[in-house]
Amino acid sequence: MSEGSHRSSPAGAGSSGIAVVTPHAVVLLPAGAPTPVVD
Repeated sequence: MSEGSHRSSPAGAGSSGIAVVTPHAVVLLPAGAPTPVVD
């Protein structure tokens, strides 16, 4: 039982990190395109 809980801890943290990076990268891509084009 202890091992199961330990494995869930790192797994949950990793998923959260990827989810935050995914939306951030998508927003940066579109935001960077119009910036240089307008310049």
